[in-house]
Amino acid sequence: MATIAALAFQPVKARAEATLWGFVGHWSVYTDAVDTFGCYAERTYRDATFLTVGLSRQAGDHYVYLTLANAKWTFLKEDKANTLRLKFGSSPTIKLSAKTIVAGGVPQILAIIDRLDFLDEFQKHDTLRINLDGSDVATLKLDRATDAFSEVRDCQTMMTEGTKRSLEAGSDPFAKTPLAEPQDDPFAKPLSQTSPDDPFAKPPASSASDDPFAKKP
Repeated sequence: MATIAALAFQPVKARAEATLWGFVGHWSVYTDAVDTFGCYAERTYRDATFLTVGLSRQAGDHYVYLTLANAKWTFLKEDKANTLRLKFGSSPTIKLSAKTIVAGGVPQILAIIDRLDFLDEFQKHDTLRINLDGSDVATLKLDRATDAFSEVRDCQTMMTEGTKRSLEAGSDPFAKTPLAEPQDDPFAKPLSQTSPDDPFAKPPASSASDDPFAKKP
């Protein structure tokens, strides 16, 4: 599992090596084939809060990362450990370990989540309340998040298949030719049981071939 300090990118703005995948409402979706080898969605709010949520396959690790930034948060100190509490709608609060980093002179919070289905929380709720070290710092609307993170999943599927195709055949990694579903997809949902009080608990997949990034009906 990657540590927060191991992430060597600047999530406060679109990274130079990132490629725009598309727009969904106020959200922008990008691919990053250099730093995280994954896809992410980002959005800037009227109060200047900047949110980025994405998937990473960096150095063989697979996880979700979340960053929050606002130039007004001058109380944040670089390299400081933080406690981040997220409340999606009326669901139970999620407590995360985070760290303050500074990019482009802007302080931001970075958290790594080892549950890949964390993206589902953005698709199930309309609001996100953010508490940092015991203080409420923002309440964000998640309108069009369902569509935005469906695009992130589609983007990640394309990147995963494209990487496999490129390694095996040396072809264009983004060619749209058919590809058999890989059995070693690192983002496949586990079949193991989760505890009843797990806010991310999901029923077991019906089969090993279910695509975790497929758009929901």
